[in-house]
Amino acid sequence: MKLAFASIPVLLFAACATNAPLTTEQAFQRADANGDGMLSRSEATDLMIASAFKAMDADGDGFLSESEYIAAGGTAENFKKYDTSGSGGLSLSEAQANPAAVEHMAMPFDEADVNNNGAISLDEALAYQKKLDEAVR
Repeated sequence: MKLAFASIPVLLFAACATNAPLTTEQAFQRADANGDGMLSRSEATDLMIASAFKAMDADGDGFLSESEYIAAGGTAENFKKYDTSGSGGLSLSEAQANPAAVEHMAMPFDEADVNNNGAISLDEALAYQKKLDEAVR
C-alpha cells in the first residue's frame, strides 16, 4: 500500500512548521523532540509525514481534501483508507497515526541510519541529505 507521499520528493529534513526552508541542522533540532541529539524512528517519521503533508496541503487549511491528495499523486481509493475519521479531509494526526504512512516513511529512515542503531545522528542526517542532493542533480 503506497501513499501519495511517495509522489513528492520527500527529503528527510525539509521545512515543516514554517514557510521558510530550514537547514538540515535546524530541521534536525526541531524534530529531536527529546533533545538527545538523535532522531528516533518516530521523531523522523513524524517530521517526514508533516513535511509531505504540508507540501500536499495546497490551500494551507491543515487538511488534505481528496482533490489535493489526488493532485499529489494519490488515488481516491487510498484517500478513503487514510481518512479514518470519514470526514472527507485527511488531518496530519490521521496521517501520522496511519501505520501505512509510518511504514512508508520509515524507508528513508532506514537508509539514513547507516550504523543501524535505530537512531539518526546529525552526521548521518547530513550525509543522507548530501546523498539526496547529489541524486537530484
